[in-house]
Amino acid sequence: MNSYRRSLPAYIVFAALTVPFGIAAHLLAELAGLGYHDDAELVFSAQHWYLAALAAASLASLLGLVGVIPHADRRRIVTCLAADLPFAGQGLRFFALSFSAQFGFFVITQYAEGDPLRGGNLGVGLIAASIASAIGSLVITLCKARILRVAVDLFFFIAVQIRDIVACAARYRIDANVRVWRGGAFTRVFFSRPPPYTLLS
Repeated sequence: MNSYRRSLPAYIVFAALTVPFGIAAHLLAELAGLGYHDDAELVFSAQHWYLAALAAASLASLLGLVGVIPHADRRRIVTCLAADLPFAGQGLRFFALSFSAQFGFFVITQYAEGDPLRGGNLGVGLIAASIASAIGSLVITLCKARILRVAVDLFFFIAVQIRDIVACAARYRIDANVRVWRGGAFTRVFFSRPPPYTLLS
């Protein structure tokens, strides 16, 4: 159980890295197999909303995971996460696992969509998906630590921007409240003054 818990972040990282490349393989295969005109209608159709949701969930899970990493220790922890991936994130076996995951994602999503590639050139689509999966696997194998460091930097950049926006909004609300209070105080002082002496005589 403890081993499973230790490995869970690494599997989250593997899934978060694999899903976007699997989506890319899916889209490139349809582009190659269906042609630009037919594929443009499919890419922007409601049939692909779930891919956008998966991409957003993948990015959110990765940012959520690296968000708990102290910024000062990010290099060491990112290196540990990369080393904790299946097959230590290296070698032909890891490449083959990554390729299989991406190509499998393509196959499953094609089947779930009703196999739209059969309406075009299925062979060209399969070749495109294989090439895209191979390129994605190569990128993950060689650049996984760099991708994770970019994710850490992106998380801290977003966190700083959100903090600044919240701070600016808070200062704006405080300034607005102070202006209202000062205006009300001036009005109360002005209208609470006694009438001029000439009117009383």
